[in-house]
Formats: sequence, C-alpha cells, structure tokens
Amino acid sequence: MKSTLPFISAVLFINTLFLPHTFAEDYTRWELPEGAKMRLGKGTIHNTIGKPIYHFSPDSSQLAVFTSIGIWIYDTQTGKEIRLLTAHHKGQSDDTALSPDWELFASSRDSWEHHEIQVGNTHTGKIKTTLEGHTKRVTSVTFRPDGKMLASGDHEGVIRLWHVSTGEYRQIRTPHKSVNVVAFSPDGRTIMSRKDRDIRLCDFYTGEIKNIL
Repeated sequence: MKSTLPFISAVLFINTLFLPHTFAEDYTRWELPEGAKMRLGKGTIHNTIGKPIYHFSPDSSQLAVFTSIGIWIYDTQTGKEIRLLTAHHKGQSDDTALSPDWELFASSRDSWEHHEIQVGNTHTGKIKTTLEGHTKRVTSVTFRPDGKMLASGDHEGVIRLWHVSTGEYRQIRTPHKSVNVVAFSPDGRTIMSRKDRDIRLCDFYTGEIKNIL
C-alpha cells in the first residue's frame, strides 16, 4: 500500500499539470507522459482554486477524483475504477463534495428553473435527499467536518447551511456579489468564503464576519 500511494499521487500530479480540461471521449487518445502508466478521471477535471481535485478515503484504500460528470472512485492498489458517483442531473455537475467519513457525497446542478444539491450514499451511489432553496446558481458545496451539515454558496453571495438529515437550513448573506468557494475550519466553527482575492471568515454559529483576508 505504501508503495502504491506515491505512484497514484504522481499520476494525479501529472494529470493536473497537463490535462486540466480533458474530456471523457478524448482522454485515452492523449499520449501518456514518460513514466506515467494510466490516467485517472473522465470528464473535465475540476481545478477550482482553493479546492482539491482528489481525496483519499480514511483508510487510504480508495481515491476520489472530482470531475464535471461526477466523482470517480479508484482502488489505490490496482488503480481500477470502482464506481462513478453522480447525482440524477442531466449534463455537468457544477461542484461535488465528499463527507469526511466518505459515507455521503453531494452534487450541485443548476438550470433555468432549479438550483439544487443532491446528497447520496457513497457506497451505493443512491440519492438520499435533494436540497432546494437557492435562487441563484450554486457555485460551491462542502461538508462540515462532522458530516452532519453541508454548506453551499451561490452566485448571489449567499451561503446556506443545511442539516443533511432533515433538509432544514439557515442562511448567511456575505458581502460578496458571488461566492466562488466555501470551506469549513477543521473544528467546524469557522466558515471561509472566497470571491476572487477577497476571503471572509464567518462564525458558524452567528454568521458574523470574524476576519477579512
């Protein structure tokens, strides 16, 4: 296992540098860089500044690669695809996220009429709930470290904090005209929102701005 993880990471690093916008129908046609044995991920690989494009499972046995068509899960020992996690959306997913314990995944998708987030079981791919309420495009989704809540940011500068089990939410309106990325601190007490070079840190419980970076 220890010898496999550096290999997988190296492949991903090469993929990130050379193929940030590779599509499913094209990726196998590209010549592999010297020393690379495979490519991971199909669809457009998400490369949003401030968010990782891959994530190891808690036991390091699996690797998730975030792409425009969903989250690809790979076996880190063999490099083989295990499954594709995708919500019941048509077309591309605007953002995806995994809970820290890898039990849940979330996928946002927008159309002219709907701005929704679907939450599903990572092991089965089955959708458990659909979160609706944003009035503008959902640009970022992320789980709180405890996995019980989900934060989502939209194109209107609004952050919603969802209880995953009930679908209930509360709202934080940021000074941003739009939110590019939302993230939690490791203790779950602080929420970071970013718009271009403007970063705001908000209190999770009160919504008050703690710092502007």
